[in-house]
Amino acid sequence: VREEAGQRYRAKQEPENSEPLVRLVAEVLEAEPERQPRIESVLPWDGTLWLSAQRKTGKTVMLVNMAHSLLTGEKFLGECAVVPLAPDERVALLNFEVTPATVASMFNLRGVPLDRVVQVDLRGRANPFHEPKKLRALGEQLKALNVKSLFIDTFSHAFTGDSQNDATQVRAWIRQANQWARLVVGATDLVVTDHAGHAEAMRASGSSAKEADADHIMHLALSDPKDQNSPRHIRTFGRTEDLTKGEAVLDKATWTVTYREIDSDEKKNARADQALADMGRAEDAVRLALLQATEPLRAQELCDAA
Repeated sequence: VREEAGQRYRAKQEPENSEPLVRLVAEVLEAEPERQPRIESVLPWDGTLWLSAQRKTGKTVMLVNMAHSLLTGEKFLGECAVVPLAPDERVALLNFEVTPATVASMFNLRGVPLDRVVQVDLRGRANPFHEPKKLRALGEQLKALNVKSLFIDTFSHAFTGDSQNDATQVRAWIRQANQWARLVVGATDLVVTDHAGHAEAMRASGSSAKEADADHIMHLALSDPKDQNSPRHIRTFGRTEDLTKGEAVLDKATWTVTYREIDSDEKKNARADQALADMGRAEDAVRLALLQATEPLRAQELCDAA
């Protein structure tokens, strides 16, 4: 009885018109010819972008710049060509993290057409992904506003599972978000921001299913994780052309982010600076181990102690 009840419940959560499409490949190509990316090297057409970023590196700022490019047609980051939205189409941001006034001010300073951005403020409010009826009602509101590009900021607040390390739960939420965005809202583009893990600066924290199920992935991280003021590095990879690792340069006066490729000399200098910093930390550790030692240490013992 419990198993059948669970099956019935899951079936009721499926959006309308979500049955499988059974077609010949020839019919698919005729009905849906391949399109160029919505944003070159960033977002394939009708795709999902997973933006994994270290804390306070500019996830929301990146979304503001993305909205500007999608609505104006200007190159994203000053580098990536864009297929802009039609004049009657809009961008929507599900804002779980930042105060409403802060986000609105960022859109305004960046010069985004304000009548074409829908701001859904959810900070401190109920998560609509927990309740199918509320989620459908929100989706129908966004559909009525002709939203075609949907941003969710951030995954950790929108997620409805018990553990982000559970691939099954993560995949269930991603499937729900994709179905809702495309079948209820009618959007073609979905962008989800997420927090990067601590051990590996660029990769999303939690289950690998997050990035595995996305069409394209963007990583945003500090060049020196221990220095909040160090340059931001950005890279993308996935099902369209990659954007090689470079620097994301921010103009705080206008919240404009531009991409600057790191040349080979800069890379060598950066590696040398990092090696020097690592050496300095190692020397301090060795010095402390020697000072605390109560008897002579062999080389391996010294390394272990340090």
